[in-house]
Amino acid sequence: MAVLLAKNLGWSKERLRAFGIGCLLHDLGKIFIDSDILNKPAKLDASKFDRMKAHPLLGYELVKSMLGSSSNLIHHVAYQHHERQDGSGYPRGISGKNILGQNKAKYDS
Repeated sequence: MAVLLAKNLGWSKERLRAFGIGCLLHDLGKIFIDSDILNKPAKLDASKFDRMKAHPLLGYELVKSMLGSSSNLIHHVAYQHHERQDGSGYPRGISGKNILGQNKAKYDS
């Protein structure tokens, strides 16, 4: 759905492709998070939630190491998919147009 919205914004095929790959890889950093945190059915305590909030950076670093710096949009979607338009997201609390993957963030809940 995020790619369709981006297409309606007039993004180029190359950018749509990179964005789509980023959407597919956005949670890759969760491979570094303990399964007891990932599978906990209740709300996480502060320390476990802090660990969970590390997955965007971990995913960014992994994707960047695999694909290199030529795929800026791909690894930034992984990094910024929990950022929110109002700045209330994580990992950096950035907002608005500062979010490269802003369409993905709207649909990741």
